[in-house]
Amino acid sequence: MNLRDEGIDVSRVVFVGNVMIDTLMDQLPHARALDVPGRLGLDKGRCAVVTLREQTERPVTVDEGTNRLVPWPITEEGLLDTAKAALGQGCGPGTVRRGWDGKAAERVVEALLRRQGGGLAAERHGP
Repeated sequence: MNLRDEGIDVSRVVFVGNVMIDTLMDQLPHARALDVPGRLGLDKGRCAVVTLREQTERPVTVDEGTNRLVPWPITEEGLLDTAKAALGQGCGPGTVRRGWDGKAAERVVEALLRRQGGGLAAERHGP
């Protein structure tokens, strides 16, 4: 939901990015080292990401083509058709969206420090 629609003054809103992506970026080397696709006999770069719900909390993944929603209500045919379409497309690189660089938490801290007038910023960065 948009904060402006909830009556929050835009001067109080700071775009920092997505802290979930920070966690992903932190854990990605470990996940890649596990080589789960290889252990499952899957071809590199060939995947099918499908969401088995009526909607996704990350609609941008559908917009970018890195995820597909299975038609609702779910049927076996709908699931198989969606998975086949996703496999036919392949994973693709997707798009690195603004703020999805693994540094959102740093931007949160910086925004909070600025909001406090730099008092803690001086402590954090030294004299």
